[in-house]
Amino acid sequence: MNISDISIDCSGGAITLPARATELDGERLRVLVRLAGDERLRNRYSEYADEAAGELGIEREELDRYVTELAAGGFIACSVRFGEPDKKPVSRGAAKSKTALGRYELPTYSGEELAELLERDGGKYGQLVDECQRVLGRIFTGSEVSKIVALCDALGLEPEFVLLVCAYCAGKGKNSVRYAERTACLLVEEGIDDAAKLSEYIKRKERYSSIEYQLREMLGFGERAPTKRESEYFRRWIEEWGFGIEILAHAYEITVKYTDRAALPYMDKILAGWHGKGYTTIDEVLAAEERFRAEKAASPDSPPPSFDTDEFFELALRRSYELMGNSSKIVGKNQGDGEQ
Repeated sequence: MNISDISIDCSGGAITLPARATELDGERLRVLVRLAGDERLRNRYSEYADEAAGELGIEREELDRYVTELAAGGFIACSVRFGEPDKKPVSRGAAKSKTALGRYELPTYSGEELAELLERDGGKYGQLVDECQRVLGRIFTGSEVSKIVALCDALGLEPEFVLLVCAYCAGKGKNSVRYAERTACLLVEEGIDDAAKLSEYIKRKERYSSIEYQLREMLGFGERAPTKRESEYFRRWIEEWGFGIEILAHAYEITVKYTDRAALPYMDKILAGWHGKGYTTIDEVLAAEERFRAEKAASPDSPPPSFDTDEFFELALRRSYELMGNSSKIVGKNQGDGEQ
């Protein structure tokens, strides 16, 4: 039965551990240190125990057992209540995880069944387990080996896919089999169910992260996280329209030139125009600018261009100012309240 409540004595703002705590084995010592350092786990155990177990790389039942043993051995001064956990609100992310895991329920194998599976087909599952341990940097428990095998045997996933999931999780600093299991189920839920699809998914994620990082640096965000609206701009520019950092930097330069600030709505209008014209690379944009200048130079009756940019930019800037209530001030410093 799961622990549903735990109360640890933190008198004086510190937890005092007995000297013999150094005699504990690795798993129990890790649990003890986690309890000492995680106030959420001490104060609301039933709410955060599953998360802590996953990050420790053990099952929830194992965590409950270790906590009970530590309390009984006098390593922590606490009272433990057993029973059903109190009901609590479930976040959207947690709800999605439960849906995916519920739909793809993994079986638990007996020791004999697991040994047979590890030897099947030339030992391919045994090799998979070895490789997953290598990429996650830890030795699995029996239940963790069972989860890795079940992802292939029960869900029908390719060993290459499972290994790639583990490598993806390790790259995010997550070395828990439980985390890898949840990630695999969520990916399958989204239709990403083989190694080729996962490789493409990872490439997209890496590309987005790289471009977003450079974009935030360029915009002077520092350590500040983007707002919801800023994130929507980034998603549209990078994912939906497929722009790289070079074309984004060019739009930024034009924006700053005519507004003296990193006005994202203004920048968005420029990029929307390029997208509408089918431009996807900086070379295409620069070529369009050059054509415009050449056409203007070849037409003696035409007045010189008012901007050192192509005609579309001028129109895009004009529309941007009209939308921001500054239609009378296209040239010069922007006096509007464009978002930074």
